[in-house]
Amino acid sequence: CRRGALGYIGVASQDDFERAAAAALRLREIDQRSHSAYAVLGHIDMRRLRHGDALANLTQAHHYNPNDITTLRWLSWAESNLGLAEDAHAHAELSLRLSPRDRFVDASYWVLALAAYVAEDLSRCIAYARRATAMNPAFGGHYILLAAGLAETGAVAEAGAVAAKLMQTCPGLLQSRLAGRTYFALPALAARYRRALQAAAAASAPAGAGPARTEREGSNVLTEREREVLRLIASGRSNAAVAAKLGLSEHTVKRHVANILMKLALPTRAAAVAAAARLGLL
Repeated sequence: CRRGALGYIGVASQDDFERAAAAALRLREIDQRSHSAYAVLGHIDMRRLRHGDALANLTQAHHYNPNDITTLRWLSWAESNLGLAEDAHAHAELSLRLSPRDRFVDASYWVLALAAYVAEDLSRCIAYARRATAMNPAFGGHYILLAAGLAETGAVAEAGAVAAKLMQTCPGLLQSRLAGRTYFALPALAARYRRALQAAAAASAPAGAGPARTEREGSNVLTEREREVLRLIASGRSNAAVAAKLGLSEHTVKRHVANILMKLALPTRAAAVAAAARLGLL
């Protein structure tokens, strides 16, 4: 499920969600009170825009384990998608209160920013999104929400700069939202979000007005560590083996892989290795 989420868009992430859903359904058969099963099913329902099922499953997960931080964040996100700003804020705030030093605490600030955006409390949305971005500058979701909030307040120039940064960090994400692919269930909310992002994208010109990034352009923004990870993957090493070789956590390696795929605008590891070979990066 997490690997699918890191994929943002593309076929590979959908395959990961399929496998995660199958495993969660099996887990629920074994343990009908497993909060993890309901949480993962709810998250995947949300990704598939099954908003009612998402809210029901995440609410059940929260019932079985009211202190689980990930469930609270996902529940808050699902509530924001449905325009339930007060509930979304309460659950996001609880996630932060229960675990203020969580390793993914930036996600708590992100769902707080999203709830504030839905409530049209733009000053809080921007403040929370700035904090989330500072904590995790590699996550594109923080930038896109910050860009929308800034654009709606009239800070279009800064919104454009954030949008340009987003297109470097996560190629394709902004374009997918401009094409209408959002998680908001309410048409008015989705339209408002899209208008804000259109303003931000327009202000990012000329970067936002150009053609999609090529493999060569994408390769130029890979960090040295990402190139190192890519070379090790090309040699046939698993994520675990790459982590051991570089002294990193496996989660960090997965994040590097996700960033490589996003920057090269490619759907799979194999495609990234092939592109790296063509570009002489190996």
